[in-house]
Amino acid sequence: MLIKKINELRKNLERALSAKEMDNNEILRLSMELDKYIVEYMKIRVCGSETDKDARTSD
Repeated sequence: MLIKKINELRKNLERALSAKEMDNNEILRLSMELDKYIVEYMKIRVCGSETDKDARTSD
């Protein structure tokens, strides 16, 4: 789910950046939303790798 949302936002941001008349507010909004989803994705990845590491060391 997060990957789909990140890719969708990235495409929308790329489209907004390549538009002849860029809407700076829209670009900022898309960029901030994209950052939010990337941070959430990274949190999940880090927590998942820490859980895996804990499981391996508890044997």
